Amino acid sequence: GSGEPNLDTTEYNTDPFQDGKARREAEVRALMDKLSPDMIALDPDVVGTVEGSDPRRRLQRARDLQEEANRRE
Repeated sequence: GSGEPNLDTTEYNTDPFQDGKARREAEVRALMDKLSPDMIALDPDVVGTVEGSDPRRRLQRARDLQEEANRRE
């Protein structure tokens, strides 16, 4: 084939002994490093609260939050 027969271990994130979970974790870390800290925020009014068990209400709340986040962009 046309692929490189020898793995170049000097390339970023090419540990041949990583399993799928470790690769996914490394990718998440790399993406989190790209975010600025002011983009990562928690709403203190929501943290620690328990939402009702009505699935329709949860779905509507998720949609509302998503729409609000899209409007902020």
